[in-house]
Amino acid sequence: MFSNFRGLSIRKLDLFLPKEFKLRRDEMKRILLTTVLLALAALRTGSSADDPRKHNWTHIVRIGAWGLQPGNAERIVREAEDSHVFGIEVDNDIPGRYESFLDPAEKLKAIHDLAVAAHRHGNRAFVYIAGTECITANADKTPHTMAKDHPDWLQQKITGEPAVFGGGTAFWIRKGDEDVWISPYATEWRKIYMERVRQIAATGIDGIYVDIPYWMTHFEGWEDTWASFDEYTVAAFMKQTGLDATKDLKLGLFSDPNFRKWIEFRIETFTDFMAEIDQTAKSVNPEIKTIPEIYPGIEKEAVRVGADVYGQQALALRFAGGGQTIMHPLDDAGLPTSVADREVLDRVSDGIKAYLNAMWALYTGRYAQHGEAFPEHVRAPCTVFTVLCSDGLIVRYDCVPADERLPV
Repeated sequence: MFSNFRGLSIRKLDLFLPKEFKLRRDEMKRILLTTVLLALAALRTGSSADDPRKHNWTHIVRIGAWGLQPGNAERIVREAEDSHVFGIEVDNDIPGRYESFLDPAEKLKAIHDLAVAAHRHGNRAFVYIAGTECITANADKTPHTMAKDHPDWLQQKITGEPAVFGGGTAFWIRKGDEDVWISPYATEWRKIYMERVRQIAATGIDGIYVDIPYWMTHFEGWEDTWASFDEYTVAAFMKQTGLDATKDLKLGLFSDPNFRKWIEFRIETFTDFMAEIDQTAKSVNPEIKTIPEIYPGIEKEAVRVGADVYGQQALALRFAGGGQTIMHPLDDAGLPTSVADREVLDRVSDGIKAYLNAMWALYTGRYAQHGEAFPEHVRAPCTVFTVLCSDGLIVRYDCVPADERLPV
């Protein structure tokens, strides 16, 4: 899962399996206090440590999101600075809106202006794009929409029904709009899509955030379709396996070896699609980061939508760049021997305590009436597990019964 994360294997550290630790309480406490990959000290002590531009910016972001329009880049950057945001996300979807899919010039200029403004202020910015979804605004009033112009590009059920939806199907689809989901094997669409990715990367933007690259199996009536059975996808599966997806599979039957091949094919499709996006973007902007939306988890929905959660995580780490582990010596009590390292450990500990105390004060005070909106680790006792890395830190909160909570 994390094989591309140089030096630091989260799986080996068992960060995500704290309840499986077979350790005495005093040993666990020592680990919680002294999990010291203390290269974080470099963020505080070196001459370049205070300049986030010297590091992989995706590891130290404090993101905020804005809608990007022509002429509002300076305002966005100013508001980001005022609210201490580092890592500005903007919604200015080019391939996911049919108008800009065809003519991206205006949006490309807006993205370029934002990148220039963000960099002038020492910030970083990344832009949202859709995966295979495309919306045509006011489709009921225009002769040209994605579905009208290119019906063969659309994903389909095995019955031939195309993935076309209207206003109200999802909260982001407005009345009168057309929402379609396109086959990643639609040759001409993919060629244009990757050209738009290349153009976006050429603006100088720091990252591209790709929203749910999925097969359409998550809208009502599509959950058990195991789409897509459009001619492009069926032909690609035939070429790879020699099987006809419309006849040789027992859909939904996991004991059927041909159906399992279909599952693997669908998953590999989007892993490859994301890799091509990254390669295309980096061909013109080697430092750009590709940020895939990784959802859902490891349940059945991941198989259904075609999201290889582990594969996408590994790709995400590779896209963003790995980290390097630096181990620091510990004394017999499990604490760092270096005074500087201990100071860093104390600062991080104090910071986490301050955060939890502040959140608790808000939860029990000013925003008590909104208690359910607070994360569980604020509402319930928890154990905090922290790993300090060279360019940030990983914090995990595990809720526990009050009598099992470790002392701070």
